[in-house]
Formats: sequence, structure tokens, C-alpha cells
Amino acid sequence: MCSKVSDHIPPCARTFSVRGNRGQKKGAHYEPQKAVLVLLMQLDIELSSLTVGGVKEVRADWTNKADQLVSDALDRLLSAKSDRVLEYVEPDESLTMERHQHLVKLHGLVGETIMWYSLLPFLEAPTKKGDFDWSMGKEVSSLRKTFGADYALFIYIRHSYATGGRKALAATAVLAGVRVSIGLQVGFATLVDLRDRSVIRRCISLRTHSI
Repeated sequence: MCSKVSDHIPPCARTFSVRGNRGQKKGAHYEPQKAVLVLLMQLDIELSSLTVGGVKEVRADWTNKADQLVSDALDRLLSAKSDRVLEYVEPDESLTMERHQHLVKLHGLVGETIMWYSLLPFLEAPTKKGDFDWSMGKEVSSLRKTFGADYALFIYIRHSYATGGRKALAATAVLAGVRVSIGLQVGFATLVDLRDRSVIRRCISLRTHSI
């Protein structure tokens, strides 16, 4: 019996501007269940308030709460999967830890690039030619050596919410025919094959707010 590894990607939430935007590498990734081990990487979540001047101020309390809520949701979702899921544990070596943190940041950069290419096709590089062919680079293979996993699941979330002053500015600006942003929510989950370093599955959720 076989399982579809890409099923580990959480369902995409419905959004204002993009609904369930997904990308998947051609070619099925099916393997015997007993052979599949998915590493759930440390979450990359940041929530902030949007000031009247449009500056984002990170809110540690919101971020910590969101981290816990997402962790709980993932636990419930992944516990229903038949494949084995390994939760990331920080290594003792500081150098290894720095490398893993770099991979999480790299995922954010690669993920944003894929997101904008997916949403705005005219930005797509000629070499892609409509193919979903992305990689996290050779460094991501180190996760397989450290944890023995076949795949890694990365989660990235950035949400900003307008302060009262920002909302008042937006309401005033609309009278002059100007639209002012009062927040942005973006998130994506990425499943990476640690053996060939390729991104095999993407789920993107994007929502903007303005008055």
C-alpha cells in the first residue's frame, strides 16, 4: 500500500485575492508508507501591527500565540496521516543550528519568489516555461543527514493588522479617492524532497486589506 507524500501539505485557506493557489512538481511521489519520514521544520511566523505611517511593528505576543495555534492545528492534521512525522528539534551544535535557521530564512525567500511567479505569470523566468521546477539548494540535504528524513515541510506566515490610527487614515484617504492598505496576510507551506532538494508541493494563501 502506498501513500501520497504531498498529502502532508495542509489545506489552503480561502482568501480575498487568492484561493488555494497550489504548485506541484510533475511526477508522482509515491512510496511505501513505512519508508516515508517527513520532518516538520520550525515554524516561521511573524505577526505585526501596521502603524499610521505604514511601518510594521512586530508583536511578540501575537506571534507567540499564532505559533501555538498553528502548532496545535498541525498536530491535529498530521496525526491523521499514515506516514511518520518528525518534529524538528534544535541541535546542540550552534553551527548546525545556524545552518538550519538559514534554511528557514531561505525558504521564505524562495517561497515568496514562487508565490509572485505563480500570481503574476509575466514575471516568470523564461527558463521555467510554465514548469513547476524549484529547488531549495544543496544545503537542505543536510536535514536528511541530521534527522534521517525523506521530506521536510516548511511553514511561512506573515500577517499585519492596522492600528486604530492607520484605519482612521485609510477612512479619510478614501474620501480623496486614495486607497490605503490596512493589512496583509500571506502564508505558504512547502514540501521539499531532501534527496534531490526539489520543491514538490506548494500551497499559497494571500489576502490584502484596504478601504
